[in-house]
Amino acid sequence: MSDSIVPDEKIVLNSPGGVEIEYEIAGVGSRSYAFILDWHFRFIIALAWFFLLALLVAGTLDITEAFDKLEDRGKIFLYAAVYPALIIYFFYHPILEHFSKGRTPGKRMAGIRVVALSGRTASDGAMLLRNVFRIVDSLPVYYSLGLVVAIFSKRNQRIGDMAAGTVLIYEKQTRRKRLDQLLDAQQRGTLSAEQIDLVSELVNRWKELDQKNRIGLAEQVLKQINMTLPDRGRKSKYEQALLDLLQQALQVGLNP
Repeated sequence: MSDSIVPDEKIVLNSPGGVEIEYEIAGVGSRSYAFILDWHFRFIIALAWFFLLALLVAGTLDITEAFDKLEDRGKIFLYAAVYPALIIYFFYHPILEHFSKGRTPGKRMAGIRVVALSGRTASDGAMLLRNVFRIVDSLPVYYSLGLVVAIFSKRNQRIGDMAAGTVLIYEKQTRRKRLDQLLDAQQRGTLSAEQIDLVSELVNRWKELDQKNRIGLAEQVLKQINMTLPDRGRKSKYEQALLDLLQQALQVGLNP
């Protein structure tokens, strides 16, 4: 499978089955908005943990008074409050991106997620690497270097994304649940070669089949590969939702 960039800033994935799936690359504005939200979230969480432990260990929220009272319990406070707060602050992104398949609360609110350049879920190593490079991207102040690089890079990538081979894409809210299911299937490796051939044949013959037959076949195939069917609505929209899900499933299966 290969990918390319077209003028409208989309990653075009060309599968051996002849199916093209496009991901629109997130702009600098969206990723900046997500970062600002996440910065506030992680700062508030880290600060809340710090003050909670200060209150429990020292019995006061006054930091100066707390340290005065903790002469004999300084190590307890250090290990229970300071270190965890720092871990929350610095590992907020890689931990949440791991468990939420490339998303953080800020990214979710901005409607974007991190993926590998292939369109697959980025590996844990890539997630960690792109976040380690935040140190470089933040130079000299306020992420100036990362912002400038993202503005002038072809895929709106900061230095961390370039080093890790990742990119931020927009995700359609209506397809988020189905995309999560596909990413789960991708990570489990549940699509066999026979299932890939079955999905590929149906997608390639889609226009040759009448509407009733292709809807029925699509439902059977999606059930066979353990995918949840989309909600029924108008027949034309339901049919398109089935095709979209088949194409995404094919892309997942052909991109090990």
